[in-house]
Amino acid sequence: MIPWRRWLTPIWLGAYDRRAARGDLFAGLTVAVMLVPQGMAYALLGGVPPVYGLFASMVPLLAYALFGGSRQLAAGIVALDMLIVGGVVARLAETPHEAVGVALTLSLMVGALHLALGALRLGFVTDFISRPVIVGFTTAAPVIIGLSQLGNLTGMHLPRGSTVGALMGGVAGHIGEIHSATAAVGLGGCVWLVLGRRLAPKLPHPLLVVATSGVVVWLAGLDDVATLGPIAAAVPVPAIGALRPDLIDDLFPSALTLLAIQLMTVISLGRVVARKTRTVISPDRELCATGIANMLGGVFQAPPTSASFSRTAVNRQAGAQTPMSNGFAALAVIAAALFAREPMAHIPLPALAAIIIVAAIGMIDLVELRRIYDLHRAEGAIALLTCAVTLLLGIEQGVLSGIGASLFLMLYRTSRPRVAVLQAHPDTGRFVDRALNPGTEAAPEALVLRVDGTLHFANAEHIRRTVIEHVDRGDDVSAVVLDGRGINGIDVTAVGVLRDLLDALDSRGVPLHLTRFKGPARRTIARSRLRARFADTDFALSPREVVELLCDDDAEGEDAAECPQAPPEGPETSDRSS
Repeated sequence: MIPWRRWLTPIWLGAYDRRAARGDLFAGLTVAVMLVPQGMAYALLGGVPPVYGLFASMVPLLAYALFGGSRQLAAGIVALDMLIVGGVVARLAETPHEAVGVALTLSLMVGALHLALGALRLGFVTDFISRPVIVGFTTAAPVIIGLSQLGNLTGMHLPRGSTVGALMGGVAGHIGEIHSATAAVGLGGCVWLVLGRRLAPKLPHPLLVVATSGVVVWLAGLDDVATLGPIAAAVPVPAIGALRPDLIDDLFPSALTLLAIQLMTVISLGRVVARKTRTVISPDRELCATGIANMLGGVFQAPPTSASFSRTAVNRQAGAQTPMSNGFAALAVIAAALFAREPMAHIPLPALAAIIIVAAIGMIDLVELRRIYDLHRAEGAIALLTCAVTLLLGIEQGVLSGIGASLFLMLYRTSRPRVAVLQAHPDTGRFVDRALNPGTEAAPEALVLRVDGTLHFANAEHIRRTVIEHVDRGDDVSAVVLDGRGINGIDVTAVGVLRDLLDALDSRGVPLHLTRFKGPARRTIARSRLRARFADTDFALSPREVVELLCDDDAEGEDAAECPQAPPEGPETSDRSS
């Protein structure tokens, strides 16, 4: 049963004291200082007027404060989400009004998807988005983010694009349009942000850059430097009429891509925060909270929102105690929109572009990309594939190709479990993996194998072929001993394939013995007709004990010295340490 009552009750209700309120208030005000300039900048990235970045910092944050389950996560508008929104807007909207309608409809759709996954308790699907996909995407996306803002940074009138080729082509075709005053303001902001972060990391440099650049442009009379202009409304009102239900079919693939990105962000970041605070989050509750925030945001003129890595770090360092810190941040943004609309109208666009570009550069992590490739080449290839497709074909294609490649690799690994050849270790007498323990001795009377994985329909035939190949390759194999220590279960298809394996080995005069099969697999075989084809001593014995019985049977009436005497079997350890 879905615990709606618990999920819709604020986690801080009933235990909210003055200390928690003081921590949340200070953290919320600190985050709001970052959120005001970032929100307007990221709205530009999404192709909508800057005021919608402020709207995205109001109702969605209040919603998360009420329904969120992470105590220090900072919700709101983020660059990656708005990059996807910007690509969709460039494709489907021709006017600012249409761009707003596309963004709000996308917010409502992705919120509904979040809420559906949470209501169906499908939060576990977040585990299917692998780390290589995240790293590959977050390596490529900042490049596209930075290139998309070169127009605002330098004054060039660039066409919108979502691939490196399109963006670089636009820059090459308009390089002569660079406006010197605009470029000076933008590049000056970049230098300030980079140096300020190193020299005085505790200061709110984005806010200082926005304020200082506005004053400089005003004092120098640089009227040809683009600014935000008048802000039409201070707080959002419901705008159902702006939604575009006619575009739902066109927006659905983008909504799925945005859902995948937000799942990666919200759940992974929520788990990181939970570990640091020694708390536990419910992925299903987080999905519902993010869904409600986006759906209400879509109604109250907010583009899609999720969770911010940088603002979450600031929120935690500033002393946030509960999700209510998001509520205080929202109230601070509302106050800024009500009482600082006139000053904000003079904020230069190149200053906002500088904030986006510097933030994007900080997101690139080539070291992690290299680490994944060095650790595992196949997963490194998935990260590189995701990165390359994102750069060359677009955000949606990159994310979906990475997820598809990860699932394919998982299925391939599942369908090709390792079948290890075991041999006796000279010191312990245990049967260990020959590949990991050079110098071990082959069993004199049997081929001992171990399957490292569950027996099911996808891999049973592969295991059968592998066992037969080992038997046919060996010299005078008199028996096969299959160690089931790594087999957690067996399905109906695998039972049928096991029967085929028995028949194939019988035709070669080679008996099959099963050892150390676990309870679930043993019970499945016991309920089938295969149980009668195995000896009573099978299943419970170790490979060593089965080999000794086979050796004793063959040595009857002959010199027992022909059976090698190994040391007593040692305690169970890993193959590598044996």
